[in-house]
Amino acid sequence: ARGMGGGAFSGTRRKPEKVEEEENHAKGDHKIVFEPDYLGCCIRGWTVQKIFVGGQAHKAHVKPKWTIKSVNGVTMPNNSLKIKEVLKKSIASKERIEIVFGTDGGEGKTADVDDISFDLAGEGEDDL
Repeated sequence: ARGMGGGAFSGTRRKPEKVEEEENHAKGDHKIVFEPDYLGCCIRGWTVQKIFVGGQAHKAHVKPKWTIKSVNGVTMPNNSLKIKEVLKKSIASKERIEIVFGTDGGEGKTADVDDISFDLAGEGEDDL
């Protein structure tokens, strides 16, 4: 379900910071720092399934099939509900959110707005 903070398209926001590979991350990992708001993506487990056009993830060039390895330095399990819980706490604290993505899954295509289907029944995917 969506209700994680303000709308993804409201107001002017700074573009999320993309911090390229660092010495403590595996080759192919990307660390991106997001503002404490709706990220604009949908995950299943820890894998990004969809990117919503105009959201923070889209602006930061996050791709479907990337995996969420850690949030604010904490390793994430392959469980979208746990990841969503951690992100909700970060958003509530108004702290910027640092996510390390594994990019070995490929370079999927960003969904167009018309292609987006919201999984409101909770069939395993969670909007972030």
